[in-house]
Amino acid sequence: MTDPKNAEVLRELRASLDGVGPETDEARVAIDLLAAISKWINSVEVSPSELARMLPELKEHSDHIAAAVSFIHDEIAAYLIDNGGIANVAIGEKNYVFTAEKRVSRKAIDRDGLIRAVERASGDPKHRVVPETGEMLTSDEAKSQLLKKAFRMEPRWTEIKKLDIQDDEYCQKAWRTALSIQKGVPTL
Repeated sequence: MTDPKNAEVLRELRASLDGVGPETDEARVAIDLLAAISKWINSVEVSPSELARMLPELKEHSDHIAAAVSFIHDEIAAYLIDNGGIANVAIGEKNYVFTAEKRVSRKAIDRDGLIRAVERASGDPKHRVVPETGEMLTSDEAKSQLLKKAFRMEPRWTEIKKLDIQDDEYCQKAWRTALSIQKGVPTL
């Protein structure tokens, strides 16, 4: 038997389909359905095993929705780039400003070549002067500072551990559970 709270949310979900016809704004129906599904998922009271049965399909649909949102985003941005870059859009009672701009995406980066170029630049006196004090850094000091400034240097925890450095002294750890879903694997 369906929980009364779940049944009410399902009635709302079905009601969102009642007005669908040939003249219906399909985008509005899709958005209303997504809102109803989201509301249902956030209010549903089911067991972990029932949730597990739902998760693979919800994940698949979520991936499709994310791809659709990305496509719509790219289409609107391309249109706006060709038409002034900005638009005011009224949606119901709310007004939105859409702004498009071109951003650079870099691929096939020659990281080693860039590092060598920064290292060469560190030998130039104009890059070795500390602006606040006028002090001249050594090439090694300048190289270290320029590399830190020019590159994101995220910690590589495995390499840090190999140096016998205890990561607990330099960060706060928070544990979370992770779930991996594999399709087509034999049942345990």
